Amino acid sequence: MMTEGLKYATVGFLLTFAYDIITNVASAYTLGLPLIPVLVAGIPFSILHEVSNAAFFFLGVTPLLRLIKKLPESNMETRVKSI
Repeated sequence: MMTEGLKYATVGFLLTFAYDIITNVASAYTLGLPLIPVLVAGIPFSILHEVSNAAFFFLGVTPLLRLIKKLPESNMETRVKSI
């Protein structure tokens, strides 16, 4: 069974992996460079990026969600009607 933090870390890792692939492909296309060498050259940064984001998600998302739940609910409908 995965802990809550591990679930968020997995999501952070996978989202960052997808982001890195998309940006590397877009960079290769935009600069007119061959795709495979650009992807290979991006591996060191991508690994660091994905692992660090997974750590941030693991350590930060659960406490952040707790803080957000403690915030008072805003009554946006009343505020909008009063304008």
